[in-house]
Amino acid sequence: MLMNKKSNLEDPITAIFIIFGVVITLFVIYQVNTNFADNIKGNNATNISEITGNLDTYNSRFLSGWDYGVLFLALGFIIFSYIASRKLPVDDKIMIIAFFLFVFFLIIAMLVSNIHGRMLENATYNTFVEGTVFIKLLMPNLLWYVMIYIFIVCVGLITKGEG
Repeated sequence: MLMNKKSNLEDPITAIFIIFGVVITLFVIYQVNTNFADNIKGNNATNISEITGNLDTYNSRFLSGWDYGVLFLALGFIIFSYIASRKLPVDDKIMIIAFFLFVFFLIIAMLVSNIHGRMLENATYNTFVEGTVFIKLLMPNLLWYVMIYIFIVCVGLITKGEG
């Protein structure tokens, strides 16, 4: 599959949307689990403390595991794109087009980062993000992530050998 890859130009934008989509999906799942635990606490069933303790443990492990998953995605995209960019033939016209596309990608990264910043004003989402390590580091700094990503792809495209 790596040998059939035609372009690395869309990889940064794909990474932005997949990472943001994963974060939003994790938030929804986390919120459902939290509301489910709160509803159980309101019931008069036996062993409620054991049930809610298990749900809280699951929620924290789920969040921690997927926090590392987001880090793995972010680094995996960069590594895959670098390896793929070393396999592509490049001419000057492609580099000019890539420059303008990468400027557009930076604008998209700023927009997604601002959307995340506005979502942090929601107390529930803020609580979710504060329970993570890498999501709260990556999402506000999405512009820097994309700038580094673009730089690494460009280095891969420019510095490959001709053999």
